[in-house]
Amino acid sequence: QRARRQGYEGTVELEEHVTAEGDVADLTVAHSSGYVILDRAALTAVKHWRYQPAMHRGQPVAHIMRQRIEFRLED
Repeated sequence: QRARRQGYEGTVELEEHVTAEGDVADLTVAHSSGYVILDRAALTAVKHWRYQPAMHRGQPVAHIMRQRIEFRLED
C-alpha cells in the first residue's frame, strides 16, 4: 500500500536457484527496481513459488533462472 501511495513502479530482476523438486532454494535481486520496498515485495512473493523442474536426459535437475517482476500502477 505504501508503494502504491508513493506512486512507485519498476521492474525487479531476480536470480533464482531452483531445486530438482521445483522449490526456490536461493533467491537474490539481480537488478533492482530502484525501490527497496518493491524489491522486497518481489522476493517475498517468489520465494513461495513452485516450478515445474527442469529436465536433463529425462531426470529433474536443479537450475538457475532469471525472473522479471513488473510493478505497474493501474489508473
